[in-house]
Amino acid sequence: MKKKVTIIFFGLLLLVGAGYLYVQASAPFKNAEQEAFRLAKQLADITNPETFYWYHGTSSYYVVIGLRENGKKYVVWINKETKHTTVLRWDQGISEQEAIQKLKTDKSPKKILHAHLGMERTIPLWEIAYINEHDQLNYYYIRFDTGEWWRTIEKL
Repeated sequence: MKKKVTIIFFGLLLLVGAGYLYVQASAPFKNAEQEAFRLAKQLADITNPETFYWYHGTSSYYVVIGLRENGKKYVVWINKETKHTTVLRWDQGISEQEAIQKLKTDKSPKKILHAHLGMERTIPLWEIAYINEHDQLNYYYIRFDTGEWWRTIEKL
């Protein structure tokens, strides 16, 4: 009986500890999301932010997709350091599904890990991380505004 109580106690302790670690580990992302939504409202008149990406490339960018008061959907890229902002209407670019379809047409991904919006050298883009047939990590970049391939980083 004493052994059972000890096992249950340490099991609960482990569970509480794991929960605490998760909350602590996700706090920076949550804080960045709140900051990005605040900046998108302040700098780009986004009234209803919906989606957040945190892109780490040559520079770090907050990317927010949201609605303005007119009901139209916009994408806002905010340089984390300089706060320089680029704003495009959602319909001025390609969707995540279109970007993934282009990747599938050009390459043969075994598994797609994520598709995130980002910015490189003033170029708004989709970054798609995927695993190839040799189980290697790859990144495929497609311009958001034109849908054209921009760059590939392979065999990581």
